[in-house]
Formats: sequence, C-alpha cells, structure tokens
Amino acid sequence: MPPQEHTVDHQGAENTTSPTRVNPRVIEPYHGELVIAGLSGRYPESDNVTEFKDNLLNKVHMVSVDGKRWDPDYWNLPPHMATLKNLGKFDAEFFGIHSKSAETLDPQLRLLLEVAYEAVVDAGESLASMKGTRTGVYVGVTASEAEQAWMGRTNQYVLSGVPHTMFPNRLSFFFDLRGECWV
Repeated sequence: MPPQEHTVDHQGAENTTSPTRVNPRVIEPYHGELVIAGLSGRYPESDNVTEFKDNLLNKVHMVSVDGKRWDPDYWNLPPHMATLKNLGKFDAEFFGIHSKSAETLDPQLRLLLEVAYEAVVDAGESLASMKGTRTGVYVGVTASEAEQAWMGRTNQYVLSGVPHTMFPNRLSFFFDLRGECWV
C-alpha cells in the first residue's frame, strides 16, 4: 500500500486522505484592511503631503520659471523646473546637530531627517517607542551639488554631514536605532 500523503488545503486545514497537493508558491489575495501609515514628503511648491494634495486638487501650477534656486543655464538645466520650498529652514537643535555642523549638512540629509521624523509621527510612533529597537535604516541617495561643493573643504564638520554613507547613520543616531544601516 502506498504511503499516505500529508497535504494542506488552501484554507490551511490538514488533509491526510486527498492526493492533491497545494502549490506553496501560490499566494492567496489579502482580504483584510489596509492601512497606509507613516507618510511624509516634500514636493514641488509644497512643504508636506496635504499641501501637495491641495495644490494638485486646486490645479496650482507648481513648475517655476523664475530661477529662484539655480541661475539660468546652470548645468544646462531647463528653465522650467519643479523646486522645493524652504530649503534653508532646518531645526538643527531639534535633531541634536551643532550649528557649525548644520552649516555644512547636505540639504538632502536635512530633508531626510525632517521627513523621517514626520513619517514616524504620522505612523503613530514616537522617539521613545523606537528608541533602542532593532530597526534597520536603508536610504537611497542621489548626487548633490553640496557634495561636490563641500567635499574639498578642510572643515571637520563636512565629513559628518555630506558623505551619503552618513545619511542612514544620522537617522539611526537620532532615533537611537540598533539595526543595520545601508545606503
């Protein structure tokens, strides 16, 4: 007599009599509730998600032609661009960053710190709830003018605020996270 096969049906019930097998690679669709939490960002002419949504719904033109961020013909950039507002605003003291270090902090890192904190708050978490957890930080970063402009300087603060390898480390340090950090 052949050995009895042990299978599991699509609802998770054990079946020792049915010779049919369930493909373990088939993923059943999720039918529960879905929650999007921890949302934050900076968008063209918008300081947050709500302002961006309002601008889109009100058909606000968010592409500028005024050269307020870059001079015309800088790096052959097009004259029409979507730029971020208020790049100069940053609360270094809140993030525990010395003012001298904040002067040479890559603007991308400033934004990353701000939106990461806002996303944590939006998710209903706090600094205290995350402190000491084994949370990993994985960051994707693009090239920046700050890196090209400041890396040749002999300022000791540049090395902690400009290299992209420092971005996830700054987040881990601020939140006191103990997981891996990768760029």
